[in-house]
Amino acid sequence: MNVPPKHITIITDLVNSFQEYAQKNSYNKIETTEMIIDFVHSLKYTEDKVTTQYDEYLRYSIETLVDQGGDYEDTAILMTTLLNEMDYKAGLAVLTNENHIISIVKEDPSIEGTYYKYNGNKILLPRNNRRKLGYRRKTP
Repeated sequence: MNVPPKHITIITDLVNSFQEYAQKNSYNKIETTEMIIDFVHSLKYTEDKVTTQYDEYLRYSIETLVDQGGDYEDTAILMTTLLNEMDYKAGLAVLTNENHIISIVKEDPSIEGTYYKYNGNKILLPRNNRRKLGYRRKTP
């Protein structure tokens, strides 16, 4: 993820604050990661055409933080930035059929979950508000 240098300090400080809180409360790596994911999911959803003059506008992570929200792409970018700062190998995947961008994490032995094969790698999806990290929704 390409983060402008002046934003790195803010992102690093935010992740350090999360990690300090987690350490103080004896959270393990998964619980710490889920806390960060919960934070991102707590930001308000806003449509680009309402908050900008554009139909599609991809915000830098710092913009999503300052605006306290964004659309799905913006929060996926923020989540990926934060997870990378935690030393995960996170990235973005474009779901062309759904015109959607999601955050993905390359296989990590410390995280159990539902992994998918993608370009020769195993990846997992950070969970949504109601599911644990790495577990996918059961289809009816």
